[in-house]
Amino acid sequence: MLNFWWTHQFFKHLEALWWYLNQEDIFLVWWAIRDTLLWKWEAIDIDITLACHPNKVRDNMTFDESKYSRFRTEKFGTITLIPKEEFLAESNINEETQYEITPFRTEWNYSDARHPDEIERSNDIIQDSKRRDFTINCMYRYWYTWKKVKWNKDETHDIEKLWHILTSDWIAYIKEEKTLIVQKEEIILELFSHGKFQENVLTNMFEKIPHMTSPKEEISSEKISIIIDPHQGMQDMLKGKIKTVGVPDSRFQEDALRIIRWVRFANILLDKAAITWIQIDFEKNTRRSMQENHHLLEKISFERVHEELKKVFSKKNPFGYISLLNELKITPYLFPGFAQTVHNEQPVRYHSFDTHTHSLLTLFELQKMLEDDEEITPQEWAIAKFAMLYHDVGKPEQYEKMSEAIKLNPENPDRSGYEYHTISWAKIAEKDFNRLHFPKKDIQDISRYIRWHHRPWEILDWKKEKRKNRLRKLLSEGGFKKAKILLYIAIADRKGQYNPLQEPAVGELYELQKTLEIIFHEEGRFTLNQLAINGNIIMEQLEMQPWPQIGEYLKKCFDRVLSDIQGRNNKETLLNYIQNLTNT
Repeated sequence: MLNFWWTHQFFKHLEALWWYLNQEDIFLVWWAIRDTLLWKWEAIDIDITLACHPNKVRDNMTFDESKYSRFRTEKFGTITLIPKEEFLAESNINEETQYEITPFRTEWNYSDARHPDEIERSNDIIQDSKRRDFTINCMYRYWYTWKKVKWNKDETHDIEKLWHILTSDWIAYIKEEKTLIVQKEEIILELFSHGKFQENVLTNMFEKIPHMTSPKEEISSEKISIIIDPHQGMQDMLKGKIKTVGVPDSRFQEDALRIIRWVRFANILLDKAAITWIQIDFEKNTRRSMQENHHLLEKISFERVHEELKKVFSKKNPFGYISLLNELKITPYLFPGFAQTVHNEQPVRYHSFDTHTHSLLTLFELQKMLEDDEEITPQEWAIAKFAMLYHDVGKPEQYEKMSEAIKLNPENPDRSGYEYHTISWAKIAEKDFNRLHFPKKDIQDISRYIRWHHRPWEILDWKKEKRKNRLRKLLSEGGFKKAKILLYIAIADRKGQYNPLQEPAVGELYELQKTLEIIFHEEGRFTLNQLAINGNIIMEQLEMQPWPQIGEYLKKCFDRVLSDIQGRNNKETLLNYIQNLTNT
């Protein structure tokens, strides 16, 4: 059955908003309804709409300034309330929660394929619905407490019956959930005339509609929920179809970002739907329109694209997202460097697939591992997954240089230009993620993972007794979680080879992970700043000038101390070591 569950806390905040808006009729709208119907949803982005001019909302709205901050977007008339930090703590609200209040409106003329040039205020809920993107996001929810409700308490509606009733009558009442679903335009407009609830219309509905009659029990003062669904989003949700409101071409030409958002919705809904038999799929006209209009993506702001990508990659299944982008042939708009890896064939003795498929498979392997590791935050997951997607992005160039070198000297080709390629690959990633307006720190982390993704294998090239030192250095340079993620990336890289000649040899990498855990929890992270000496001490004690070589001495001291931190991190011991280096 669909989930009509709502937290008491959530009701409290909606009721507070109702009072802040001077008891106007307010509607919850957009994905909050979709998500709660499919799974237990924790409210974060809460979108509210109502039949009122933005100036009236702003002027008449009363709210507790000690609990909320408020600002208004002038063009669209949206008022945003953000709970203050101290109120979040006392109310047990998610720290990302915000409420957006936007009165009904109609829009037209989208010259930039993103924003409407003209906006007109409206009191018509149907007209407001026609400007929205997808039918599953175009349901409104209204709460009403009435004095008398009559229903047959013993009657229940399973999914099949609900489907039949909605399809035949465009209206249904789920008695055990106290929820009325209304889909017929005429009834919606009558029930919410000029955006205001009409109690007498609701009373008449319960008397006239066949499957709502046969009262056996009277309940007084019950709160009921009314879902207004003018574009049959409920049926599309149950069928697993993400379909545009109205003509697909119009919706995507108004706002090309909707093409990318369709892919995100499909990916997230498939991953989180509580109804396991729902299979999210293309609606044929919507799919055709996305393919024909994807060139409009060139017009949209990459800052908005960045927000979309961040939401996807912090979740469980970016592999499915990239696969859908490939299906729609829009990957080059978002990830041009990665798109170049398609059909880049690799040596069969190492890989069964081309570079593009291999990278997707490594992403799939990585996301399976990270979702079970609670130490890594969703944001850290996202950065690791972006790096995994791009970890081999320079291979087309590498293989091209390799071919040129072999042609010049088949017997002994010059390998220096393509063997150690990770630095140039990181530059490709930096260029693409800069284009997508990623923060500088995120780009640095993505770049570091790409440049270092061979480091775990280099550690394994050392003798076993030396590997702890190398792990300590890795821990020192990046910190525990980054070192841990790097090992995950190495494991996923090997698993994603699907080598036809051998099983993925990842046992030693798992051993490195265990050793890293032991080192970190027993010793902590030892850094260069914790050395018993520094540059000033070296110059003062050994009477040296401030030469660049002093930095090299410090690095050598650090490497030496890593094998015996307790015994060797001593000022006199290290100065003697440097003195011996200068004498030789």
